[in-house]
Amino acid sequence: MTESALIIQVILCMGLLLLFMAAGMRIFASMIVAAIIPAYFLLDTIEMTTYIPFNSAASWSLSAMPLFVFMGTICLYGGLSEGLYRGASILIGGLRGGLLHSNIIACALFSAISGSTTATAVTVGSVAIPELGKRGYSEIITTGSLAAGSILGSIIPPSTVFIIYGSMTNTSIGKLFFAGMLPGIALAALYMVVILIWVTLDPSVAPKVKVQGFANVLEGLKDLFPILFTSGVVLGGIYFGLYTPVEGGAVGCITAIVVSLLKGKLTWGALHKAALATVKTTSFLMLIIVTSSVLTNVLAGFRIPYQIAQWIVHLPLPPLAILISFCVMYLILGCVIESIPLLVMTLPLVFPVMVKLGFDRIWFGVIVTLLIQIAMITPPVGLSLYAVQGLRGRGNLMDVIKGVMPFLLAAIVMVGMVIAFPSLSTWLPSYMME
Repeated sequence: MTESALIIQVILCMGLLLLFMAAGMRIFASMIVAAIIPAYFLLDTIEMTTYIPFNSAASWSLSAMPLFVFMGTICLYGGLSEGLYRGASILIGGLRGGLLHSNIIACALFSAISGSTTATAVTVGSVAIPELGKRGYSEIITTGSLAAGSILGSIIPPSTVFIIYGSMTNTSIGKLFFAGMLPGIALAALYMVVILIWVTLDPSVAPKVKVQGFANVLEGLKDLFPILFTSGVVLGGIYFGLYTPVEGGAVGCITAIVVSLLKGKLTWGALHKAALATVKTTSFLMLIIVTSSVLTNVLAGFRIPYQIAQWIVHLPLPPLAILISFCVMYLILGCVIESIPLLVMTLPLVFPVMVKLGFDRIWFGVIVTLLIQIAMITPPVGLSLYAVQGLRGRGNLMDVIKGVMPFLLAAIVMVGMVIAFPSLSTWLPSYMME
């Protein structure tokens, strides 16, 4: 294929996609139409669009996704998340910055059973925003820390983003889970450093909070135990090879149900809400995955990913420069495209290049996940910004954007740290028992 023919095909496929999205068409519909039109007129294999949706949806690894979503919604509607913020605030509320640190820790802990960015923002934010408002915390730093903390939901395992990445690239989902553990914890620590610097430079944003006594610390641990126990059962079993990620999702659901019943919080109504929320979330994600699979196969029919990989690999640039270029691309696209569609649209083009350049697929998975989660807090379409503003119910979205900017810079620094120190994401998975 000549270079000009390749350029024409890329412009045709991606141009149609962007055109339909700009016209206001839903992203999943844009992808399927942008795939079918070129396939019908330029390929002899239009029949493949009839069986690709089933083949992509029938992936066994994707079975983990609704299970982990269900586990998170059970914890949300079954009462396990009620003590989460209270326990975190007791344990670390005495740090300079007070309950702002609790926002980050609560987000990190809920991430370990949710795997959803939006669910994390809603769960912690619904408690934190009124609580911090009553105590005189600045709404700018409060909402910023909540929006930033919510993206830990797709970095700290389990993570629906890792499940999608693993299924699309044939990469171990279990190893991806634990590859995100240390970067996720490090990012939470970076956020807390941002808070410390902010409240030091401007003490008016956070009132002083007295340090809790030992008895109160024990009470905080008691509040956190249900969440820690549930996540420990799931992640511990996966790490030591007792069950696969799919089986771990099922174990997590059962554990969450049992613990919720023991707390006396789980009712038939709560179970119904959890199941309905799971169906809605999973249906949305599967629509994106299925339609992107059709588009991916059409691109493969034109041999576009292979040709682009060959072209980029032979550029007179070092591999690191190419990787950084892709990182910049994700940061720019993240301003206007939601995180999951951004992942499924770009991965078929970017991943073959990374493999061809010899980069570790698990390490790259963590980098991509960090980048597309940064998209969740990047204006103008960062969903976490709107979720937090919706919970706040007053003021202007610009307050949330101002508050999140220092944390966004910290997240970009975290991407740089993972690139500079690959062992942050590869050390823990190397000891997994599979």
